[in-house]
Amino acid sequence: MQITVKSSQETAERIGGRWSLTDIRKVTETKRAVVYKALGPNGPVALKLYNQIGASGEGAAISFLRQLKPDFGVQVLRVNHMRTAVLMEWLEGPGLDTLVRTNNELEAVRHLATVAKAVAQTEFIRQFVYQRLAPKLQQDFKQKIAKDDAASPDRIIKRAALILDELVQTTAQERVVHGDLGFSNVIVTKDGPRLIDPKGLRADPAHEFGKAMIQAYGSVSIDEYIRKIKSRSEIMSGAIDASPQRLIRWGAVVLARSSFKHKATSPQRQSLEPYLEAFLDLAERRRA
Repeated sequence: MQITVKSSQETAERIGGRWSLTDIRKVTETKRAVVYKALGPNGPVALKLYNQIGASGEGAAISFLRQLKPDFGVQVLRVNHMRTAVLMEWLEGPGLDTLVRTNNELEAVRHLATVAKAVAQTEFIRQFVYQRLAPKLQQDFKQKIAKDDAASPDRIIKRAALILDELVQTTAQERVVHGDLGFSNVIVTKDGPRLIDPKGLRADPAHEFGKAMIQAYGSVSIDEYIRKIKSRSEIMSGAIDASPQRLIRWGAVVLARSSFKHKATSPQRQSLEPYLEAFLDLAERRRA
């Protein structure tokens, strides 16, 4: 059972006092945590307060960052004994999503490949602490298909499920991956790109780019979207020694999985569906 705690400015000030922090200011908030920027003895730091004991189940993320070379990930400075508070260095610089929005996508994709390569080359110890992704994904698809079949079968999701099963069967070796590698989770500092907010999972390394592969659907035409997918897969595949087509197939699975939160008749699902169909066609080599 998870024990919930309440994060507040008062909590941040109390923990900050123990860790010699001053000028503590709230920066952002998610369902799981609140992030503050503060001034430590050696400069700016980020204080992340989780709303559950044990870092909201993100303990593997802390282990991931501590084992990744500091040149490629944000450094963890301190963790309290209940793991409700984590102190990290503050990274100055834009996220890769900013580069994408300002028409510097090629540079953003290359940075993403750089940090993914660093992860792939890291020898993570105690790999059992990292959850396996494949069984969870397969279970999600099975439950979705079983639920939909009660009313009407979702042929698109079934296509993606078949691709997922084939990917799992042909995975030579699972490795520790970031698990949430998207353009918003890489900061471009003056010393180069640095990773933040990992999930820390065990998966087929080709899955690492799944989130980045699918970003931008809806903002461009379908033909342009497919062009982006092909271009990204060519650049990213070299970083982890996987074929571009394998990255494309994982991307199709990730996009299909993202559709689960939308009802089949919802406007969101209706707008996503043409992009997903085109992505699946590409993954199945039905599209040039």
